[in-house]
Amino acid sequence: MKLFKTFFIFLLLSFTALSYSDEIDDMFKEISSELNRTIAGMNIDPITTLKNTSYINFGERILTYNYTLKKDVEIDWKVVQNSATSMYCSNPDTKIVLDYVNVQMSYYSKTGVFLNQFKFSKSDC
Repeated sequence: MKLFKTFFIFLLLSFTALSYSDEIDDMFKEISSELNRTIAGMNIDPITTLKNTSYINFGERILTYNYTLKKDVEIDWKVVQNSATSMYCSNPDTKIVLDYVNVQMSYYSKTGVFLNQFKFSKSDC
């Protein structure tokens, strides 16, 4: 009987954790969808446009921002990565996101060619 109770408690805790995980996934899918409805296509600066966002969880939760560069220019990607990480980590409204997901930023040329990608997490703050 004691083994059954232990097993039952284990199952209950497992389902609770899975339910919580599903809620987080649903929340970030909705956040991504809302970002795509409201700010996709927004000009970030004179050469950068936010194309869209996506959210996936394949063992790692990742919220991805996909950007398009309007011009072919030389870019110091390390500077871009450090700047983006610093901005995300220094703003309390965005830093809290890193408690749940990692953030990835992907960059494409105006013709759709992949240029670069970087990812950061709470441990990078």
